[in-house]
Amino acid sequence: MTEINLLEKETLIRQVADTWYNRILDQTDRPKYAKKRTGIQVLVQQPTTRNIVNVRIYDPSMVAITLVSEKATRANMKGHVSSTNSRNLDLMQFGGAVTATFDGITIQASTSGLEEEEDVLVSIAELAVQFDRPMLEICTNIAQNGGQLPPEFFEKSNFLHRLLQMPAKP
Repeated sequence: MTEINLLEKETLIRQVADTWYNRILDQTDRPKYAKKRTGIQVLVQQPTTRNIVNVRIYDPSMVAITLVSEKATRANMKGHVSSTNSRNLDLMQFGGAVTATFDGITIQASTSGLEEEEDVLVSIAELAVQFDRPMLEICTNIAQNGGQLPPEFFEKSNFLHRLLQMPAKP
């Protein structure tokens, strides 16, 4: 497996997370949720290595801080490229972790702190920047490897569909 040094990219990982957190919250057509969002936790790693970066953007809840690792671990343990494949809302098991492989390099990104489908979008943006590829290409890679994506991504009237078309770089 080809390894990259994610620690050298921690500043970029933080910038991507911050940009997309604010970009999502700034959408005027984003549904209003009862729960106020205070921040996100983002984990980017090369599975089966110690090559990992875990960043906090603003002030995520303790639940978000915990679930970011749960999502990544659950997807890895089940051999899924998307934690959406094994989501179980009754057990508080959500989507938010996705994995992509290009040119022999595998990277997983996991996000927690927003709505489930928004977490997936932030994770896809992280992968898009790491691989220097469009977000739609990351989605295709995930889907071709059996990963499930939120249905909101495919609804043309949904703000997430529109955001998915944008460049991922901050």
